[in-house]
Amino acid sequence: MDTIKIQAFCTVAELKSYSEAAKRLNYTQPAISAQIRELENELKVPLFKKNGKKVELSEAGKAILPFAERLLRNFQGLKKILPGNQEQDNHVVKIGASSLPGVHLVPSLMEKAKSIHPGMSFSLTINNNYQVERMLYANQIEVGFAGRKRMRAAAGALTEHLLVKDDLVAVFPPSHPMSGCSEIRIEDLAGLPMILPPRNILTRRQVEERFRQLGLAFEIGLEMGNTEAIKKLVEHGLGVTILCRSAVHQEAAAGSLCPISVLGLDLSRFFCLLTLERQRRSKASTDFIEFVLDKAVANRTFPTYK
Repeated sequence: MDTIKIQAFCTVAELKSYSEAAKRLNYTQPAISAQIRELENELKVPLFKKNGKKVELSEAGKAILPFAERLLRNFQGLKKILPGNQEQDNHVVKIGASSLPGVHLVPSLMEKAKSIHPGMSFSLTINNNYQVERMLYANQIEVGFAGRKRMRAAAGALTEHLLVKDDLVAVFPPSHPMSGCSEIRIEDLAGLPMILPPRNILTRRQVEERFRQLGLAFEIGLEMGNTEAIKKLVEHGLGVTILCRSAVHQEAAAGSLCPISVLGLDLSRFFCLLTLERQRRSKASTDFIEFVLDKAVANRTFPTYK
């Protein structure tokens, strides 16, 4: 059950301030505003009205508040009465990850951590970066993994720990004339049919922007939202793509795809471990975080599959 919007609504109603509610819930103010807007859109009524620097409940908000508060109390009570829940949760690492680290980094970390802590078990949710952060703040997960185009400054209680800096590379089928090159120039990609995700995906936006900056021809041959499908399309010679090197290291080892460094592309991904200060965690989650950070320090960074 997603109670985040209800919690945001009740907290703003209590404090009469979006900014104060954000501080209490360890969110940014825009995130709180977004939660309230989503709830208002779902209910099709305004919940607050402005009164100087403070906000007050609308008539609809006043009517809804007792039900919202009761829902939160009932949900917390439901979690407490589940038999054996606390003992079981103490062995579970609740992880949320965006798609690239969730597929290409986290499973290996889970395997290695379990070899050291045999009693450890996991729950893993794959989502976008924004949702992973939301789940951390809502205590739905205790460990987050995200892919960034750049490292961010510390924001509130959320801490980012750099694990991997992974370059974006061009990916060709073995039959392509360029597949034997150790590196190419970005100009060599101009006019080639590209297989890329939709524009709402970070990689697509970055690649298009880089081509536009250099005044190069950019041709979309196919648009596909699934990375595994993109790799299969490239493998069958239907175009070329641009992906993180780690996303194709298995195919490169098997010889079914050829990742090639691109001079002038200059795009990277930063894979980060996300933790929340002062969060109450299971022992398993604490052990897992320590394992990941110790591994990062020992290796300086995880392999980037170059």
